[in-house]
Amino acid sequence: MKTKTPVRKPEKSCLFTLGAILALGVLLAGCATVQKGTTQTVPIESSPAGAEVFAGSEKLGTTPLEHDFERRTAHRVRIVKEGYEPHEVLLRTVENEAADQLIRFSFEERRGSYLSLEPEEISVELRPLSD
Repeated sequence: MKTKTPVRKPEKSCLFTLGAILALGVLLAGCATVQKGTTQTVPIESSPAGAEVFAGSEKLGTTPLEHDFERRTAHRVRIVKEGYEPHEVLLRTVENEAADQLIRFSFEERRGSYLSLEPEEISVELRPLSD
């Protein structure tokens, strides 16, 4: 006579943990911070190269360069080179594709995760000062 091997039922706590892991995975897959991050790298170049680049009063370096700007605010970028007219560019905030998500989180909004900066890159032709 054959004896049946009892089939073990998964414990409720195991099923709950598995469900929680799956739910977290679904939420994080749509998480704007995971998708886009809170900063955006913007390449900045000028012709001629070697111009100083400022965001507000902070010197970022000389062209060409890349800088990580926070997405949540607009930034005024100034490019200056001796003998040339200064040039100013406004990096403005616009909603990105993550903003179209069905579920949005307030902490993501505060961090700027649903925003992108435009223009995505800065390239300027500096004009010599007129005598």
